[in-house]
Formats: sequence, C-alpha cells, structure tokens
Amino acid sequence: MTLTAVMSAPPVTVAPDVPLSEAARLMAEADVGCLPVVAADGSLLGVVTDRDLTVRWLASGADPSAEVAAVMSAPAVTVRADHTVDHAYRLFRRTGVRRLPVVRGGRPVGMLSVDDLLIDALRRFADLLGPVSGSILHDDTEQGFRSPGPRTVDTNGPESPVVGDVMSRALVAVGADASFQEVTDLLQHWRTGSVPVLSGDGRVVGVVSEADLLRAQDERAAEDPARLTARRLMTAPAVTVHPDTAPSDAARLIVDRGLRRLPVIDTEDRLVGSVHRGDLLAAAGRHATDLADRVRFALLAAVHPDAFSQLSVRADDGLVVLDGRLPRGIGADEVAHLIRSVPGVREVDVTARPSGPAEVHGDS
Repeated sequence: MTLTAVMSAPPVTVAPDVPLSEAARLMAEADVGCLPVVAADGSLLGVVTDRDLTVRWLASGADPSAEVAAVMSAPAVTVRADHTVDHAYRLFRRTGVRRLPVVRGGRPVGMLSVDDLLIDALRRFADLLGPVSGSILHDDTEQGFRSPGPRTVDTNGPESPVVGDVMSRALVAVGADASFQEVTDLLQHWRTGSVPVLSGDGRVVGVVSEADLLRAQDERAAEDPARLTARRLMTAPAVTVHPDTAPSDAARLIVDRGLRRLPVIDTEDRLVGSVHRGDLLAAAGRHATDLADRVRFALLAAVHPDAFSQLSVRADDGLVVLDGRLPRGIGADEVAHLIRSVPGVREVDVTARPSGPAEVHGDS
C-alpha cells in the first residue's frame, strides 16, 4: 500500500516569512500538529511543528512577530509519495521524527504522522484485541463526555487483560490553577503532548494539550498571563477509562476520538495512571491466546503490518513457520531472532523468500 492511502492531503503549508502567531493560528484552525514550510515556487524548505511553537516560542516568551524561519526545522526528513507504508514506518524508527512531509518532485503533497500508522495498526488488529465488552459507557450529552463506569467482572470466567495491567503509573498532571507557563514547562520537561488537569481533591476535570496552548496564544497576549490558568486552557470534560476497562474498548475509544493517550481514573475520578496507544498494542500481543497471534504482534512492533502482507504465520506446539516473502531489507536471521523472543516459541522455521535488495532510506 502506498502512502497516498493513509496520508493527510492536501497539506496546510506556510511561508518562511509568516509570523509565528499566524502559523499557530493556522495550525489550530486546521487541527494539525505540523506545517510544511514552502518557498514561493512550492518547494519544501522545512517544517514547523506544534512542539517548535510551544517550546521554542511560547515557552521562551519570544516576540510573536518573529517569523517561522526562526524556529522551523530544516532540512526536513521527507518520504516520497510512491514509497510504501513500510518504508515510512522504518524511516520513523530510524530518524525519531513523528511527522513526515510526503513529497512529489520536491513539493509537499501530504503529511504522514507516526500516529497515523499506530491508529491504522490498532484498527487492523482490533479483532485480536477481543470483542467489545461494554466497559466503555459514555454519553455525549450537553454536559459532555461521561467517564466510563467500571465493568462487571465475571469471577467465574477466565481472567482477561485490563487497562490496569498495561497502564503507566507515573502520575504527571497539573492543578487547575497552574499558569500557562507552568503547563508549558511541564509538557517540555516530560516531552509529552498533553497532561491531565486535576481539581483540588485530585479528580481529573480536563486535559491540556499543545493544541490547547496554541489556540490560547492570542488570549495570552491580550491579558495578564497569570489569569490564563489550566482551568481556562483545558479541554473538558476529559475522556478517561478505568483500570478494569478492556484493552479492546480503550483501543476503540482512542481510534474513534483520535487520541494518543487516555488518563486512567478510579471510581472517584481520581488519577491513577495513563494508557498510550502503544501500551494497548503491546497488551494485545502479550495476551493473545494463539501463539501465531503473539508472533504477529511481535512482528508489528518491528515493522508495519503492511510489510507482512505477503507472509503467513503458522504455529503448532511451539513450532512457528513463516512462509511467503520477506519485507525488503529484513533478513531471515533477523526475523527468526525476533520470533524466538516470543513466549511459547520453541522452534522457528523461516521458509519465506527475500524480496530483493534493501531499499535506500531517505529522499533526494
């Protein structure tokens, strides 16, 4: 599958001499996290991200009349429109960037984020995560999203994985009275895109993201910054789950809402952790009852699923047979080593044939 099937197109672009305040406004209005920076002829010069704006501009208190060229990343890491999803996935892993301009003839024709691929992976493997359990019970009323209630557990049935098994218990949050600068500093320090907002008694009342900060930048300039607190910045109410929510339900909620991470709360709405898209994929791999499914998730962690569209995985009594055609640039020994790390694998037989010479990463 080519990138045109999953990229966002056409991209919202910006010129290098545009003021940062205008770039922030464009980003917030389009609800995107990255703008390609283009020359007058449409050729790509670099990119400016929400992280660039929040860390290099808002957090530092730089002049809002400063231009995009002052904070943009250049040259940008790009991927060609005729490349495969697998190529983009490996480029993300190799470079550490989270967004790639998709180019044709040196001009951006779309944007692809690593989150796009994670969402695609969650959607593809939703059935392996298990059936809908009904633990997500929400009501989009005038009051907004209601946190899902704990599910009823059948103590006589087999034990099933829950969000509490895979969530992070690191409690990174801000109080509702935290200032704009305090929120920005926390996002920068923990290198995260969002943070829950807590009331005085520890209940989760909202979430502040980098996008919320960008949307508020005009308001910040117009009044005393000390009055612009997390309570006014946050998106509320927060979309949350409970520790005993089924991973399948949390995954579907993340996909449906386009989120990266969910705060995890107890029965009194107090923060007890957070769960990320990647946590749910890992949970699916660990708790898959079928050995072949566990192997597929291990492969997913290394290479995007599209790379294995020409492979078949069979497992019988600890023996895993991998047949078909290997993705380009990946050898049989590398795949066998990965599969042997999966619990329950006793022996590996890789009969898959190589696809050919390795692809050249990067673009000219």
